[in-house]
Amino acid sequence: DTYEGKKVISISHILKKYTFLTSLKNKKIGYQDWGDLRMIAYKAQDAHSFISLSEGMSEWADNYKMRGLWEGKSKEKANAAFKKVFKRYQKTELLHEIDSIEAKIRDFNPNWVTNNKLNIKSALKALQKNNSNPCLINGKLSNTYTFEQDYFFMMGDNRHNSGDSRAWGFVPHDHIVGKAVFIWLSTDPDEGSFFSGIRLNRLCSFVTPEGVSRSYLWEFLIGGTLLYFANKWWKRRKRKKQLEAE
Repeated sequence: DTYEGKKVISISHILKKYTFLTSLKNKKIGYQDWGDLRMIAYKAQDAHSFISLSEGMSEWADNYKMRGLWEGKSKEKANAAFKKVFKRYQKTELLHEIDSIEAKIRDFNPNWVTNNKLNIKSALKALQKNNSNPCLINGKLSNTYTFEQDYFFMMGDNRHNSGDSRAWGFVPHDHIVGKAVFIWLSTDPDEGSFFSGIRLNRLCSFVTPEGVSRSYLWEFLIGGTLLYFANKWWKRRKRKKQLEAE
């Protein structure tokens, strides 16, 4: 991950993801739903520490974009599109990432490499025994990293279909430009229909540091009705004065 302009990579993270990456080398893609295919790309993206994914694989890792492209569409077309991208990935970025991991771990601790193969269990056991979590900061080894600011998980207003921190990670404090203060509509998509899913107890409620307030729906309805009739009365009165003046 990148924090405050520094690329921070945990040695433990690299080791844990290495096994998954090697399993992708000979992986065959079967007949799967678009969501399962997206998850493969998402896990691959999460496992990469040194080599960036191609634009095609990066797009497949994006739940928001893939849902818009493939939700309710043909499985055959989704599978064909993903297989094309995945086969190219297996021959390029995947192999380069595996080679990069092996080279970095070999430089860090050559004792973890036996017959040109990483001994993952031995390496993780050694880290656990030493109770350490070394990491690479901009390519240099370090045992600690101090964050310069707070980071937040940001969820979109539509939690079932939003491009948010689930896609692009935690957000630094200096990137936050506002805050949620009011909920005017809240629905439960699992209820089946729009009207049956409306949460009346959350309509027209305020968001505070203590949580969501009670619903002020009736106050807004009454206030809105009064404003509506007051506005009509004012317009009639103004019109009447204009006619009298003529």
